[in-house]
Amino acid sequence: MPAKIHITIRKPDSHDPGEVEFGHYVEQDGKVQLTDELGEPIGDAHMLRPEDDPATIARALLRERSLSRRGNGFRGPLRYPRLNIV
Repeated sequence: MPAKIHITIRKPDSHDPGEVEFGHYVEQDGKVQLTDELGEPIGDAHMLRPEDDPATIARALLRERSLSRRGNGFRGPLRYPRLNIV
């Protein structure tokens, strides 16, 4: 059974409830693997070092995956071209 984790995508404030993303992972054979809720692997497994905390590594993998899926889409930062004003 995969363990459940969550990461904060956007912190809440007085006008915004914020946003979190949930994920699942399993630890086996010295590796951490993100999975879906049924335990099916998502992406590549990450080899653990003896000092690594599996949940912390799983959160980092989930954050990396979340950021790569978002790209510079609607929720990304607005990027304006530099204007040269004379």
